[in-house]
Amino acid sequence: MQVADNFHVGKLIFHLFTVAPLFSLTLIIKFTLVFSFKTVCILTRYDAYSVLSYQTIKPFGNHHSV
Repeated sequence: MQVADNFHVGKLIFHLFTVAPLFSLTLIIKFTLVFSFKTVCILTRYDAYSVLSYQTIKPFGNHHSV
């Protein structure tokens, strides 16, 4: 009986030391990714718009020049 109790306590401690840090780590990574993605979007918004407009204008320009 004592062995089973120790096993359950060990299992609980094992879960606390493995699952909880992993869960918090995924949350931290998720927040970091979202934050950095938003920052990159804000910083490269102008570049993205210029690239998109360039890609949409370029085929028409080539078509008209031919």
